[in-house]
Amino acid sequence: MKTALVLFLVISLAQCKVPLSLVKFQAIKFVTASNISEECAADLSLLISDLFGLKMWALKMFDATGKINAGMSNGNLHFFGDFDLCLSIKENTKTRTIEGKYCTALMRVNDEILDQAKRLLNLQYVLNFPSVFRIFSMYTNLKKLLDKAETKKLSCVSGIKVISSLWIILVHTVLIASLIAKNLVYAFAEWRYTPIGMVMWSGPYGVDTFFALSGLLVTYTYLKNCQNSSIGLLEFYSKRLLRLMPTMTGLITIQSSLLKLFLDGPNGQILLKISVDNCRDNWPSMLFFTFNFMKDAKCASNHIWYLSSDTQMYFLAPIFLFFITKHPRKVIAGMTVTFLFAVGYSVAVTFIKKLGFTIFDWNCDFEHYLSLSTIHRVPSWLTGVFCGYLLQFKNVKIPRNLNNCLLFVSLLSMILLILNQVSLLDEEYNVYRAALWNGLARPMWSLALCYIIFSCATGHGGIINSFLSHYVFRVLSELTFSIYLLHAVFLAGILGNTRQSVFFNNRQILLNLVEVYMYCLPASLLAYLAFEAPFLSLKDYTSRRRKVMAEKSS
Repeated sequence: MKTALVLFLVISLAQCKVPLSLVKFQAIKFVTASNISEECAADLSLLISDLFGLKMWALKMFDATGKINAGMSNGNLHFFGDFDLCLSIKENTKTRTIEGKYCTALMRVNDEILDQAKRLLNLQYVLNFPSVFRIFSMYTNLKKLLDKAETKKLSCVSGIKVISSLWIILVHTVLIASLIAKNLVYAFAEWRYTPIGMVMWSGPYGVDTFFALSGLLVTYTYLKNCQNSSIGLLEFYSKRLLRLMPTMTGLITIQSSLLKLFLDGPNGQILLKISVDNCRDNWPSMLFFTFNFMKDAKCASNHIWYLSSDTQMYFLAPIFLFFITKHPRKVIAGMTVTFLFAVGYSVAVTFIKKLGFTIFDWNCDFEHYLSLSTIHRVPSWLTGVFCGYLLQFKNVKIPRNLNNCLLFVSLLSMILLILNQVSLLDEEYNVYRAALWNGLARPMWSLALCYIIFSCATGHGGIINSFLSHYVFRVLSELTFSIYLLHAVFLAGILGNTRQSVFFNNRQILLNLVEVYMYCLPASLLAYLAFEAPFLSLKDYTSRRRKVMAEKSS
């Protein structure tokens, strides 16, 4: 409010018949003496100077601000200014960007001036001044979300994220549908050989896709930002926490407190026990990203485990990232040793514990030692890290025939991994085959995926890159994090409110998938605008301010 009064005084003085130099001097003096933030005072002082210097942006700011109108005696007490002109103002200064924000203020007339009318007159005055708090505007964040016209170097990642998230939702939808199926024998005996069944049983590759993308993006983003300035540990870690914590906290609140209000079917109590109680008992491990270590929750684990495992690798990433540009050979050698150690762990633990390698072989030991294990996921993540490192090199040229051959091999490898996953369902268990599969299948998938991304990012992707970089994918990819967190809530609602068993078939599965996704889209959009986008903008704003302060001090 003090900021508003300062700006009101400046504009009021400008409208009076006072020498301009005196007005400018008094206005800047008043701003400097006011109890407002240093940044706000600097912006207002710049506005005053540029206004009297007849700078266009300052004149527009003055023009857009509401001013006292004629007809006050008739009740004309609303001074709205120009809304559209206000929002269109944008001025780039040496230190930051000043933008107009439309604000309103209610001013009660002083009792000494109009004692008889003090209860009748409430002046509404529109103020137009620079604001940092536009990052919390849903309108602004929605506009940024929909403004995805620019095709960036890694825009192909958008399509991969959306498709992989749909893949994971499909897997969970099938698992939920099988719990309420009338023909459960068909689901596990015949349906698994259908095309949708083959895709479903290979769904764990979708999770490894996100691990590879995580390693790729954190490396690519870090190396790109380091070209302009150094990044400290505090900033590196705070970016991650600002991205995850707000939405995670909202999800835990909904899942532990509100979900029970929507589960009134015969399966409701079972889901409350598995989901709500599990969330309520383990929320500290969820917020501190250690949920995948909770052995007592391993058989009732939910999708939060992925964030725990991924965040653990993110927190260890500086071991590689901070030195990869100065000592690339040593770091890559260390990554190779870590990669081989993780592969060896998967092979050894499968051999020792006699673990399976398909969804039908999964049990609590498989989840604890492999599926939820961070070490088991390290090869996929490191593959992405190496790909992100290679993408820092500019003007990469790949011979057309070689690129087409490698793309074909990558796509063929991914298809064979999916088909082979299904073909091994009826094979007699062999511990050596299971050990090799658990150790090598996921790294092979990630390697094939990363080459497709590398080809697209270097301008060799052709129609594949055009498809994965489509505008729809670029918009939806911003919501994948919220969709991933929320889809389990809606799946629980479907299962918890189902009154009778249903036939398990492709039609029912697709209907459930569409239903869940249609629920997730508006809910994830709201979560993105309310939790994710503001804190992402805050992260970017603090980074810019830190760079400006560093430049001033140097």
